[in-house]
Amino acid sequence: NILDNKRINEISERVPQTRYANILRKFITLLMLHYKTEHSVPFYARQMSITPQYLTSIIKAQTGRTVNNFIYEMLYSEARNLLALSELSIQQIATELHFSDQASFSKFFKRWSGISPLEFRNVI
Repeated sequence: NILDNKRINEISERVPQTRYANILRKFITLLMLHYKTEHSVPFYARQMSITPQYLTSIIKAQTGRTVNNFIYEMLYSEARNLLALSELSIQQIATELHFSDQASFSKFFKRWSGISPLEFRNVI
């Protein structure tokens, strides 16, 4: 689970309640609300009234991970859950996660898992 509360709390305890810590918390909150529909760094930066570059540098400094990495891990986790626990078709999952088409979703999923969504569904 990429949003392990213990990890976030450890980060919060090490870093004084600074602007950077507040930006990290706000980003995580926005991500939890919008990851299915919004896959771009500029969206999250706009919501926070900062530039994408500034958001990326703060998140990287606070966590060692990129904004895109957080977004993609959330999408991948949700995709795995939907493939494993639902009867939705791969096309329906691609639509639910706001990919432009099934091919884009399949390419994304294969990049993260090493296997296609159909292969994943067949192994579980």
